[in-house]
Amino acid sequence: MPAQFRAAGTIHLRARKVFVIYGDVLSGSVDEGMFLEVPLNATFSVSGRISAVEQVDLAPEQRAYVGLVMDYDDPEELGFWEVMNISNEVLEISEVEVPLALS
Repeated sequence: MPAQFRAAGTIHLRARKVFVIYGDVLSGSVDEGMFLEVPLNATFSVSGRISAVEQVDLAPEQRAYVGLVMDYDDPEELGFWEVMNISNEVLEISEVEVPLALS
């Protein structure tokens, strides 16, 4: 079942070699192995595989978020996710990967 996720921000955990997009699930459910679709513009999007779903506690805000954990193999892949500047947007999550193509 597709889900919607409101991204609040991102965290890079260097020691674990993971990139985490944190926020709130708006609808549906999110599980390990699902795919996150990130729009590049109005007609183009890319997807990434969620390797884990974890709780993210942010002390300054005194609240917990859902963290979508994404593994990366090389610094270029990490760099790609970092430049996306993912925050304050609603993302689609599905069980099937969306190929790099026009939406």
